[in-house]
Amino acid sequence: MAATTTARKLVVEVVEVVEARDLLPKDGTGTSGPYTRADFDGQRRKTRTVTKDLNPSWNEALEFAFFPPAAAGDMVLEVSVLHVVRVGPTRRSNFLGRIRLDARQFVRKGEEALVYFPLEKKSFFNWVRGDIGLKVYYVDEPLAPPERHPPAAAAGDAGPDAVAAVEAPAPLLAETTDATASKDDELPKAEEPPAGAASEPQSEVAADEATTEKPPKADLTVELEAEAPALTDAPVVTVEVVTAVEEMLPKEEPHSTQPPPLPMPMPASYLVESLLPVELKPEPMTATIDAVPNAGSAEGRSISSSFKVLDRRLASTADRSVVMAATVRKLIVEVVEARDLLPKDGTGTSSPYARADFDGQRRKTRTVTKDLNPSWNEALEFDFPAAGVGVDPVAGEPLEVAVLHDVRVGPSRRNNFLGRVRLDARQFVRKGEEALIYFPLQKKSFFNWVRGEIGLKVYYVDVPLAPPEPEPEPPAAGDAAPDAAVAEPEAPPQTADAPKTVSADEPPKPEEPADAAPAPQPEPAGAEAGDGSNTEKPPEADPAAAPTPAPEDAPLTTAEEVAASEEKPPEVDQPVLSPPPQPTPTPMPRQVSMPVRRPVPPPPPEEPMERSKHDLVDKMPYLFVRVVRARGLPAGAHPHVRVATGGHHASTREARRGAFFEWDQTFAFVRDPDTDSPGPTLEVSVWDLPPDADVSVADDRHFLGGLCFDTADVHARDAPDGPLATQWYRLEGGRRLGGADLMVATWAGTQADEAFAEAWKADSPAATSAAAAATSRAKVYVSPKLWLLRLTVIEAQDTLTAPPPRDAGIAVRATLGFQSLKTRTTPVARNGGPAWNEDLLFVAAEPFTDDDCLVISLEVRHGKEPFPVGSASISLATIERRVDDRKVVSKWLDLLPSDEAAKRVGKKAAMHMHGGRLHVRVCLDGGYNVADEPPYACSDFRPSARQLWPPPLGVVELGIVGCKGLLPMRAADGKGCTDAYAVAKYGPKWARTRTIADSFDPAWNEQYTWPVYDPCTVLTVGVFDDPPPVLPSEGGGKDAAAAACSRPMGKVRIRLSTLERGRVYRGLYPLIMMLPTGAKRMGDVELAIRFATSGSMLDVLHAYGRPALPAMHHLRPVPAVHREALRLAAARISAAHLGRSEPPLRREVATWMLDAAEPRGFSMRKLRANWNRAAAALSWVADAARWVEDTRSWRNPTATAMAHAVLVLLAWHPDLVVPTVTLHVAAVGVWKYRRRPRAPAPHPCVRASMAEAPDREELDEEFDTIPSARPPEVVRARYDRARMVGARLQQMVGDVATQAERLQALVSWRDPRATGMFVALCVLVAMVLYMVPIKMVAVVAGFYYLRHPMFRDRMPAPVINFFRRLPSMSERIM
Repeated sequence: MAATTTARKLVVEVVEVVEARDLLPKDGTGTSGPYTRADFDGQRRKTRTVTKDLNPSWNEALEFAFFPPAAAGDMVLEVSVLHVVRVGPTRRSNFLGRIRLDARQFVRKGEEALVYFPLEKKSFFNWVRGDIGLKVYYVDEPLAPPERHPPAAAAGDAGPDAVAAVEAPAPLLAETTDATASKDDELPKAEEPPAGAASEPQSEVAADEATTEKPPKADLTVELEAEAPALTDAPVVTVEVVTAVEEMLPKEEPHSTQPPPLPMPMPASYLVESLLPVELKPEPMTATIDAVPNAGSAEGRSISSSFKVLDRRLASTADRSVVMAATVRKLIVEVVEARDLLPKDGTGTSSPYARADFDGQRRKTRTVTKDLNPSWNEALEFDFPAAGVGVDPVAGEPLEVAVLHDVRVGPSRRNNFLGRVRLDARQFVRKGEEALIYFPLQKKSFFNWVRGEIGLKVYYVDVPLAPPEPEPEPPAAGDAAPDAAVAEPEAPPQTADAPKTVSADEPPKPEEPADAAPAPQPEPAGAEAGDGSNTEKPPEADPAAAPTPAPEDAPLTTAEEVAASEEKPPEVDQPVLSPPPQPTPTPMPRQVSMPVRRPVPPPPPEEPMERSKHDLVDKMPYLFVRVVRARGLPAGAHPHVRVATGGHHASTREARRGAFFEWDQTFAFVRDPDTDSPGPTLEVSVWDLPPDADVSVADDRHFLGGLCFDTADVHARDAPDGPLATQWYRLEGGRRLGGADLMVATWAGTQADEAFAEAWKADSPAATSAAAAATSRAKVYVSPKLWLLRLTVIEAQDTLTAPPPRDAGIAVRATLGFQSLKTRTTPVARNGGPAWNEDLLFVAAEPFTDDDCLVISLEVRHGKEPFPVGSASISLATIERRVDDRKVVSKWLDLLPSDEAAKRVGKKAAMHMHGGRLHVRVCLDGGYNVADEPPYACSDFRPSARQLWPPPLGVVELGIVGCKGLLPMRAADGKGCTDAYAVAKYGPKWARTRTIADSFDPAWNEQYTWPVYDPCTVLTVGVFDDPPPVLPSEGGGKDAAAAACSRPMGKVRIRLSTLERGRVYRGLYPLIMMLPTGAKRMGDVELAIRFATSGSMLDVLHAYGRPALPAMHHLRPVPAVHREALRLAAARISAAHLGRSEPPLRREVATWMLDAAEPRGFSMRKLRANWNRAAAALSWVADAARWVEDTRSWRNPTATAMAHAVLVLLAWHPDLVVPTVTLHVAAVGVWKYRRRPRAPAPHPCVRASMAEAPDREELDEEFDTIPSARPPEVVRARYDRARMVGARLQQMVGDVATQAERLQALVSWRDPRATGMFVALCVLVAMVLYMVPIKMVAVVAGFYYLRHPMFRDRMPAPVINFFRRLPSMSERIM
């Protein structure tokens, strides 16, 4: 037969997408989630998505079928870079750029090169930047050989033992013909043997079959390996056919020259979809099977047993994974109503309906006919994207709700669009937090005309999935045989690409029933091939077929051998599903090893990553040591591991007992190559002692072994590298045993290593204590979400059954935690109940539970003490939430007798008491910003309701480098020491650095990132001293409690609006504390800060025109007298919440950062500082008055002459007055641009605070508590000084009142002559101004005012004298 030829017809064009650089940010946080889409000749391919990266790297190859036509130049390859809105929603276009390549630019494989193409626009209005690196080339692949159909064998030729009936699970080997044929193009082809080489093996097989009845044995090895790179990824299953013998060749006709069929490996994707349709993480497994022609032999039993073990492991793994995905997330959009819509039907009305679109899903409401204020009250349900996509369901597609006019009800020639609303996915809240919000309808284009608003409730819920229906049990093997025999002849003829199919003429072997009595001889094949559901106990595999290897180098008495034997679960307890009998596979002609091409697994879920990569701080080298476990140690030992290097040592905790001795702890030692730190060697030793024992005086009998490493040979690892693998090391030097091993990993890294956060540090305080080291680690905290609780007390009824005393009053008191407020006291009315209509405001923190209640009580005040009549409670979880100023439904509360009333009148009388009813209205206002910071240092102006949050404008990155020259805060061991750590606060996020022990120049080099929603906010950084833990032996008390508190060392505040965009500011900021002795500099802190905006500069400038506080602060403002009390309550709640964290952020730290540590009274220093601030701010007014006086006095004749000329010019052209003033102000700003601050202003400013040389007495008064704790004579002296200051203020207020009363006396006729003169003068001025042009009047008045001093009188002007003589009310004040 002639050799098979190949033709180069299929050409594959490979577009290798490497990376892109400097893309535009699209997601509102300064980054993008780009992916690449390539289009060529009607084919489209996409790459994976790289989240939160402006310089993505794909390194993927995209293949296209390429059949070059006659004119290849007409074909164009277009590669576009797009932003995935599921990763970062954006209101703008997701287009990032594209390139177009002509087909003439394609080169052959081997001639390609990495080329960076600049991204181009798609239209004139696009804004793109950056470039993309591509490799574009084409390759030629040989065509697949033509399919050959082997002749069908006669029914009598195929004996029962002709081929091996290999038993396997149904998903593994059954029905693989179509699946393998579909993967023919993707799998490599085996070489075909020559045509003449097939005759000799066939003759040998015929001779062997004629001489012997025993079928030849063949070894068929099938390896199945399941891997799972991630929890949500399906395992990749590889099936590799290793060997087969030539004796299993098929019998062919003598005249046939058809080559034997090619072996076809089983597709791995089919196995994945069949066995593992749910999320799981299976363990790697391999099954080796010896296949023989007779399935009833011992080898056949080993096949069935091995496959059952494999099926049992996969089934048990899948059963466990079903529990993981028990819920599905749904988005609920409640369309309530719309108001004030546009008429569209020509009769002054419309027939509107709402249409909602989310993630490719569309829902509609019913149509309300002829109504401009329709009410739907319908709930539309949407499905969130699947969790396997790798995006957060609450940060995905935007929701669009459009209101349209139904043209079927009211025909209209105009557009039926009435308006739309687009909501970001970040505004979705969980069920229970939703509120009815009215959104103004927006235009779809510039030419639309819309009006009105729509009320929506948008939230999401987690709906539990229905339990999966049990699969029907497969029929028994004996029952399935006839059906299979009937169905087989109807199957189409098999080709050479499907060697696994069985011949239609070969009937299946009969099988024994499951309930048949077992025979003493070897187990027949029917017992293995029967239905697994009919067998009560799964058959066990042959011990000889799968021997259990013994552990190597295992000591005689070790703990892990006993534990491993106890923990190993028996396999017989797992459910077993025996597969049905499989068709006999077609034997292969020769020994072939077929490499299976594994399908490319889907990319792992892309998690959002912070932009911060420690690029603002210095890298700190560390030596990391990870101690994992040990084996071979004595069973009764209690070991711990001691790590020592360079004078530093650390000990692990006591080992956890299990299969091994487990520790899994990481240690980090500072590495300084200049000083050869931490030392040349690293010692790791194992001791049979408590962790806090002194090993220097321990006996050698407690030493179990050790290791020694050279620190110069430690592998260096950077942050992008994966974690270093641990290794087993043989312990040396132990006296009690030999052959013990310790699993250890050592590497050199920086603070960017993922193991650094939880690692033990040598510079941490109380380094030998694991608990103290855990509390000194760096952590990030989040403040609770605070809500404003508004209680409106309206009225009460049936409060008193007996006539009250005349002077009795009644009031309502409400209590929420430590907050207690009371309405005004109202006299008890004889005819009706008391009424208040008063609002009481509280601060409440999420989460709201049933135990959190608002207690409302009714009090009757008669005398000094109030008497509670009755009380009621309202659970916070049941209170309605609102985000606007709409009124909520009021309720009547039944007041029950209180405990105090029962004590006063007795329990029996209290049972018959009735406290009456109270009419209240209570709600949680989500439209307010509940601030816990002072207004001048606020870092977040967002309201409590997440539905009202604006998109972020950018991010602020803070690098806390370290401190310089800190002062000692306490004495330890006869010397001063400081254990410093820093705390940064912006918005609800708090960042705490690790504590560095006993260092006056600590270096943290930690970096944090916050989203920015308003540029006019303040970032606060404070430095504190971490106190040592109080031992139980020291006892408690005030001194111990004061010593256990963190002491502040100073804070720095930086306003973000003073920072330039994208610029890094790094410098030293002073830490100044105001103490009773005066201002004291505690040291300097080095910070690096960068403010990066995600959008354009117009978005940032637009934020300056928006109100800082939410709309509710302007529609229904909070009274000024309640603002500070609410802020202090919010700060106290936040501090208590942070103090309950683990490790806790101390309460005194949070309150000091929020300026809520303790209320302070009057401060003379601050009064003078504020006066100087006002004087400095208004200094330009004094400078302008001084300049005018100098010009009027002719001190500079040239300037005075120019002033006359300008006066004439402005008088004749008054339209130039405003431009001249604004141009002058602009010139002043440009002139001062040269002296603009190059760095953020240091905080605090000692000079502006008047703290350079303060008076000791004034400072003592400032730090005095309320009420005062000073002696009576000191309080009397301060009172006298305050009286003197009050007298001066009294005189100033009197002078202002006098001038205002004189101005009123001009027309009050208190002085008839003065008023008459003033009225006559006004009439004269009116007549003159009517007859004389105003220009002439202005020039004459200006020249008169600027006349030379020689023409002036040194006495006051007559006008001033006339005004000073007017009467006032000063003489009438007693």
